[in-house]
Amino acid sequence: MNTHPTAPRRRRAHTARLTGLLRWLVCALVLLASGCQDRPKTLEENDISFETLSMERDKHLLDDPERPGCELLVHVHYPAEGVPAETLSALQAHFMTDLFGEDYAEFPPEEAGERYAESYLLAYEELEEDYKAMLKQYGNKRNEETPPDYWYTFYENTTNTIEFNKVGLLGHTVESETYTGGAHGAHSCMHYIYNLTDGEPITEESIFVERFEEPLREIIVSHLAGDNEVSDPMALEELGFFSVDEIFPNGNFMIGEEGLTYTYNEYEIAAYAVGTIHVRIPYAEILHLLLPASPLTPLLP
Repeated sequence: MNTHPTAPRRRRAHTARLTGLLRWLVCALVLLASGCQDRPKTLEENDISFETLSMERDKHLLDDPERPGCELLVHVHYPAEGVPAETLSALQAHFMTDLFGEDYAEFPPEEAGERYAESYLLAYEELEEDYKAMLKQYGNKRNEETPPDYWYTFYENTTNTIEFNKVGLLGHTVESETYTGGAHGAHSCMHYIYNLTDGEPITEESIFVERFEEPLREIIVSHLAGDNEVSDPMALEELGFFSVDEIFPNGNFMIGEEGLTYTYNEYEIAAYAVGTIHVRIPYAEILHLLLPASPLTPLLP
């Protein structure tokens, strides 16, 4: 049977169009899949609002502005709405403990702040008898033999930052700067994380498997070495760190979208001059140490 001479060309053209279409579809699917993988995960914000507690208090010994004094500064935020009343009460109690100590957990935030300020000023007043004795010893005169005023100068500044507020988790960092005379003041940076389902704390035990300490310690030390540009972790001891073998997870960590941040305060693992130390660890490095079903699951890669 004779075939029209243009038929093979038509079939080849038709086949080429199909092949091109298939290639286009494959490329589109690859690009779509690639785009889905590269697209960052969307983390749902918590529907919770905050109020601010701000205080400034000061007092001078003997009520004399020319004498040494103390100053208390507080500027902090606490949860106010967005969760059930019982959970909100638990969260506020935790926040007051984080900010002022366990003695203030049972009071509403404003009252807790006022009570703390009153206690701080009363404690400072107790220095007056010692100060009077010093003045009497030196004839109530100031000279080169008189102890300097900074021996009796106190200062405290407390702030907090809402670090994380997504996927049912709430984390805040409390920073305090205190001075009670002497060569220098002290700084503190403490992290706290709570589950908005029940208002309870997120701890190492609630996110890590058993016996996580040693493998996590090795990861932390490795990051410390890298951050300080040394190949041998033992060289950290030459940079002001104490015994490297005694550096362990300390429970003072904050969560983020990409990983955890551990914080070590002054004198904790290094000399005062080293300052506050932050160690950032991507979740990808600790997946094997995390519980299969933990509050951090929505954050994991």
